[in-house]
Amino acid sequence: MVQRICWRLAVAVANRTTRKVKRQIYKSSSSAIRQKASCLGNELAEGFNGHIFVDSGSAGFKSFDIEIRRAAERIIGGSFVLFGEWFDLPRDITVEDEWRTDFVAGYRFPDGPYDAIKPESGVADIKVPWEYGRMQYLLPLAAAFRQTGDARFLDCYRAKVGSFASVNPMGRGVQWTCTMEVGIRVFNLLSSYELLRCGLCEDDPMHTVIAELAFCHGEHIWANLETSARLQENNHYIADLLGLAAVVAAYPNLPKARKWGEYTHNELMRCVRKQVLDDGCCFERSTRYTRLMGEMLFFAGKCFAETPYKLPAEYFERLSILGRFLDAVTNKDGRSLQVGDNDSGRVVCVSPERYDDLRLVSRLVDREIGPDAPDEAFFAEEELLYGASGRVACFPSWRGGARTFYDAGMALARYGDWSLGFFASDGFVDESEPGHTHNDKLSFTLGFKGVPFFVDPGSGVYTRDPKVRNILRGTAQHSTLRFGNLEQNEFRGLFGYTRCGGASLDVAEADGTVVFRGVTDCWATRLGVTHKRVVEVGSEGVAVKDDVEGAAPAVVATRSFVLAPEVDVSVVGRKEAVLTCRGVSVVFCAESDISVREGLYSPHYGAVIKSSILDVPFEYGRTNVITVREILNED
Repeated sequence: MVQRICWRLAVAVANRTTRKVKRQIYKSSSSAIRQKASCLGNELAEGFNGHIFVDSGSAGFKSFDIEIRRAAERIIGGSFVLFGEWFDLPRDITVEDEWRTDFVAGYRFPDGPYDAIKPESGVADIKVPWEYGRMQYLLPLAAAFRQTGDARFLDCYRAKVGSFASVNPMGRGVQWTCTMEVGIRVFNLLSSYELLRCGLCEDDPMHTVIAELAFCHGEHIWANLETSARLQENNHYIADLLGLAAVVAAYPNLPKARKWGEYTHNELMRCVRKQVLDDGCCFERSTRYTRLMGEMLFFAGKCFAETPYKLPAEYFERLSILGRFLDAVTNKDGRSLQVGDNDSGRVVCVSPERYDDLRLVSRLVDREIGPDAPDEAFFAEEELLYGASGRVACFPSWRGGARTFYDAGMALARYGDWSLGFFASDGFVDESEPGHTHNDKLSFTLGFKGVPFFVDPGSGVYTRDPKVRNILRGTAQHSTLRFGNLEQNEFRGLFGYTRCGGASLDVAEADGTVVFRGVTDCWATRLGVTHKRVVEVGSEGVAVKDDVEGAAPAVVATRSFVLAPEVDVSVVGRKEAVLTCRGVSVVFCAESDISVREGLYSPHYGAVIKSSILDVPFEYGRTNVITVREILNED
């Protein structure tokens, strides 16, 4: 063990040194790289080899044509999709500020070398200019131009690409600070260009501009890969590989195409095994980050489909498992469980319609490898890639029973009108960092008749408000047992934790009831106790039973139950509360006095609203029980 740790430490130090030297070389040669890009621009442009779309010569986007045109019209009018909602750019913003500003906070990030620009904790959210810089608005502009031939869409496309190129030279400014953003941007740049290039004249300067940008993006990604000796990687590294795959596939005559292509192929195969767990969840144990991971891995594989670096069937079979996991955590109406961080991240986005529906990944994988895949589209992005014979209104979802994802530490149940999610994720596996998990061990979510009552609180924001960030990922903001103000795992910065313990999960079904059992030892070292929870759900309702094993510590223990923000609470007496939402009511019954406190809820990244949390004191020395059941009509 000691030898293994020493080896890993030595490798990590060596890798850190190598990366530092690599970046210094890149920074010192950035002018030469830009000059080389300019010299190679025409040659590269002639060798463009786009093949993301089934038929890039066809303008047959019919099922979602109105949606695509509407999105493009809004983009022309100065809007873009920010975290799943339309956002209007300030009318008086300058071209320079357009790419450098957190529009919400009104903060402008400085110009300068990319590695000198840092997030402004407590001041601004660097994710806002990064989201704008992903250039996801280029795809609907290109598709609308292909549909209509309307020059306004092409003119807007030119303006966006041209202003980026002029304001953000390679290696300078906030748009180059995070390699992940560079990777997603170049994919959107090249895929959208593939759609509209057949409508351009042969001597159109756009051909050269795109080729030069692709070259610069590839060089930047290669010099700034977000990996640590292959010991620690996360979703950022997958985005890096996506960017390299897009550049190599589009311009196979690049000087480093073979080197980049072989490396990216091998790393995608390694990472799809490492970062996608055997049950389909991503290793960061977040449902929304699993969707982002799935999109990035899929589009990287799609880029390589017609190249020497084509990925084997095993790769897409792994993505199929990931897609089935996302299908399971999504209801038939497209609402999905929010577990862990949710930064609303996407690779492509035509419009906010179905933005939070996690089933896109399985649809794309089925279209790519499914021999019996339907040719009707459910998502606009799906039709853009594969075409469609029509627009399907819905597709079957998991109807009922229990589903368990042991690797993810998640279990689901749908019985009668009740739907429940139970979470016992450890998050610490090998050298992985649980940066996007929460202190939600043995927490649960609960819905009745399609209405959410108990929920996960979401992410809120990251750097703009670290206090809110920590509240939303904290133990007290989840439906579990807490001890005083202690955290299950102690925070370390905005994304790190110091491990205090993990959790385990067991599930059993019998006689129309599913029983979840969970154990967490997060409190064992500090308080000498272990928390055990049993959740029973059946057609009649839900019972939650909590026990603490070990000598009672001198700390007040409380069970918290986090409500959806639209739920109205009416405490009846002291031990019952009527919960009402969208005309549906349930009764919450406890053995101790119920109190209500204010909480926070984040429906998507960047938005934080008030909610309510029910608190029930925990009494040591016995099993504490609460129940939730339907309010029966006395008539």
